[in-house]
Amino acid sequence: MKIALLIMLSLIGSSTLSAANNTHNLSPPGPQFEVFLASAAGTDNHQPAPAIVICPGGGYSKLVLEKEGRQIAQALNSKGFSAFVLHYRLPESLPARPLLDLLSTITLLRSHAADYAIDANRIGVMGFSAGGHLAAVSLTSPVHLQTLLGGAADAGSINNIINSGRPDFAALIYPVVTMFGDDAHSGSRKQLLGANPTRQQREDWSPQYHIGADVPATFIVHGVLDKKVPPSNSQTLYAALQRAQTGNQEQNQEQDQKQSTLLLLPDQSHGFGLSRDFNNGLWLNQFVEWFDKQ
Repeated sequence: MKIALLIMLSLIGSSTLSAANNTHNLSPPGPQFEVFLASAAGTDNHQPAPAIVICPGGGYSKLVLEKEGRQIAQALNSKGFSAFVLHYRLPESLPARPLLDLLSTITLLRSHAADYAIDANRIGVMGFSAGGHLAAVSLTSPVHLQTLLGGAADAGSINNIINSGRPDFAALIYPVVTMFGDDAHSGSRKQLLGANPTRQQREDWSPQYHIGADVPATFIVHGVLDKKVPPSNSQTLYAALQRAQTGNQEQNQEQDQKQSTLLLLPDQSHGFGLSRDFNNGLWLNQFVEWFDKQ
């Protein structure tokens, strides 16, 4: 069920929820998101629904809101998830801007979980293409997020959104990952970092180098035939996730460990969304099955 509103939230700072119309009292500018609440048929009436913030793709130059936003949200509703389609702001020479928008949104949703009937401990992110890069960066270690967001706001606000804004799980769909070499999506890199980024900038925004032991469980999907964003992007990130989670498991053998997975689709290229498998739910059904095991 979609609430026919765009919710706008302040970049940093408190906001007040109005129970009458589910709008926020905010100080613009800030990101916006569309709300798609899980229908009664798709969720246990006695339990709050898991929630997913959707980051559409678009090469950091636009947002593909229908195919990689609203259609995905509606499909997730049918699976018992509430979904929030994020209209993150484009970098425009400020690489940290989309990341700040994502983490701020998750922070706000946690603080208003009861108002949306969502589980504050099961708020994830699902990103497509460049939105997948944004989602992947949000999974990096808190120390690295501090580095990326330094100067974007005061230290107290940054600490708050890092502590509360990292997702509890993630789904990355044909994500841009690396900022290096031929495997990088040059358009996304240029929009995010400019025409001539330094090596340090490229490394800072290549999430595979900054995955910590506390990384959330992550579900990754990529088409083998993808020429725009080669599947090596997902394979490289998956290898980093495996190293981190294996090391964490060895240190905490008695604790159930969250696991990540990589699904490679042999007949898909880039940007497939749900267009070819909406009815049989190929990757979406597998995502739900994976989520239920976490």
